[in-house]
Amino acid sequence: MKSLISVAKTREAQVSNEQVLEEMQDFLRALESYPARFASDPTITFEQYRSNLIPVAKAKSAAA
Repeated sequence: MKSLISVAKTREAQVSNEQVLEEMQDFLRALESYPARFASDPTITFEQYRSNLIPVAKAKSAAA
């Protein structure tokens, strides 16, 4: 029984790690592409830009 619980916890930690890595990659992509976006629209903040990218990134990962 303990081994089943251990496997479940390990899988849960793995899923959590994958989610964190995905969020980090999304942030880095936003950081890399923000200067070009800012050049075309200097009024947009990084946070606004990043928050607009999150639904797009989630839709792409759901389609994959």
